[in-house]
Amino acid sequence: MKSPQGVAVESKPVRLGELLTAAGVLRREDLNEAVQIATDTGQLIGKVLVMSGYLSKHALQVALNAQSLIRDKVVTADLALVAIAVASNQEIAFEEALEQLGWVRKKEVVTAKLGELLSAAGVIEPEELKKALKTSEETGQPLGSILLKSKAIDDAVLLFALDQQAAVRDGIVSREDAIRLIASAPKTLKISSS
Repeated sequence: MKSPQGVAVESKPVRLGELLTAAGVLRREDLNEAVQIATDTGQLIGKVLVMSGYLSKHALQVALNAQSLIRDKVVTADLALVAIAVASNQEIAFEEALEQLGWVRKKEVVTAKLGELLSAAGVIEPEELKKALKTSEETGQPLGSILLKSKAIDDAVLLFALDQQAAVRDGIVSREDAIRLIASAPKTLKISSS
């Protein structure tokens, strides 16, 4: 797929930097420099982009929201690129930009957000999720990393939940089956890892 600037955007995986450059929110040179810094320091690319001043926290959050909705097949990448530019320029939420562009969320669309899957499976409490999501938004760190650091889940559960998330997004399992599998994971994964 081509962006409005003629830059090819991969349909899978949807890379954050590619979204930002294709939407015209980030210069390719700045992305390349940030990738080098992230590689050298082990920092997350989003954090490097914000800390280096190449991107605002707001634009990062917009792109992360877009990335999630593209992966869940809720919006097309083409529409997301335009909405990223609108949301970043007007300092509005990604979904608000989508609505300005005439997009309406379909009720039957099933999403596979990691936090929703873990919460619905009873692996984490809703309050824990809310706190972790807030931290994720403030720091730009992935939700899974925050849940690991807070010891809300262990590595094995996170990896299993991420696999289930991908399977839902790829249409391999239903959201309900993934939730059921994740709900059984803490017991079985903790036993096998000891």
